[in-house]
Amino acid sequence: MSKNLDSILDKYHPSEIYNCDETGIYFRALPDSTYVESNQKADGRGFKTAKDRITALVCCNLAGEKERLLVIGKSKNPRAFKNIRSFPVSYDSSKNAWMTGSIWMNWLKEWNGHLRKKKKKILLLVDNCSAHVLDELSQIKVMALPANTTSIMQPCDMGIIRTLKAHFRTEMRRSILDLLGDENDNNLTSLRANDVTKKMTILDAMHMLSGAWAKVSSQTIINCWKKAGFYNDIDVITAQQTSTVDEFQPNNLQMTRKEFENWVDIDNNIQVALELSDEHILDSIIEGEKQDNEEEEEDVDKPPEEEEEETPMKNSEIRQCLKKIRRSLEVKGFEDMASVSQLESKISDFIWNQPQIQKNIEDYVSPKNAVKYI
Repeated sequence: MSKNLDSILDKYHPSEIYNCDETGIYFRALPDSTYVESNQKADGRGFKTAKDRITALVCCNLAGEKERLLVIGKSKNPRAFKNIRSFPVSYDSSKNAWMTGSIWMNWLKEWNGHLRKKKKKILLLVDNCSAHVLDELSQIKVMALPANTTSIMQPCDMGIIRTLKAHFRTEMRRSILDLLGDENDNNLTSLRANDVTKKMTILDAMHMLSGAWAKVSSQTIINCWKKAGFYNDIDVITAQQTSTVDEFQPNNLQMTRKEFENWVDIDNNIQVALELSDEHILDSIIEGEKQDNEEEEEDVDKPPEEEEEETPMKNSEIRQCLKKIRRSLEVKGFEDMASVSQLESKISDFIWNQPQIQKNIEDYVSPKNAVKYI
């Protein structure tokens, strides 16, 4: 690490030193044809990797703390967002689902506002991506890592992003296997894995990414910073090394370790921002036209024809649904039922505080059974 960078880092606490990086994700991609059961291969239909893509911006600090993910898609208002008012991650859009200078600055300014409220100033280390404008804001000092060193000095590339993708692919696989294995539902018995993923929306992917990000531990993040050559005074992780994807075990996923790793890496090299050479500009135009043509055949954000628009459940239906989930988890022996109860309580608070016609219990009591108080 350069002396100049060292001298700058010395001015900040570990919780004030951040790194962020973009990664492309094929959110409907299956690992390979091993997903298809042998009795389903007989029809001879070809297997093609789905390349419906998004870009995710990952950001965390030297103390192992994570910021909210930013997901970039192609559509400004995907169909899956209809009537949705709250999201698990931040969202923005560009023609190719790439990071752009304007998206970058909007993200920085929003974050700067949150930091101003906390009266916190930070150092943000970034690579030399063309979209990463190095403007300095009131609370954020953006600094580029030394040229030609990002492959070995960028913490997010040392295993943080790969671990995120490992958790994302694990949850994706589980959800598909659950659907394919539900023999009690006649509507699902003839489904293939790629039929299931075609119904996966960008909102589904955002929820799975949010859950995956929550599973990336602070110790894993700190270890990746150390691997990149950054050191801090947090010693708790030296006694217990936590797993990046190198130690990640795809338990009960009916895959070999090699298949799982190949799936995690399936979208490693896809472009996440415009590169400013003539060759890359020409390639991006051709690729953009190709993607536009593919989208005419199958709209990424278009829901399946047979799928009706969902209407929000009534409050009573939400409560009944939660009760069924709770009872099922109790029967299956889920150990952390306290968290389930806490979630139910939060949801109850939320739905009760929604605008509604105010009624009292007495409104539901028959007049002949009502008690008159004097």
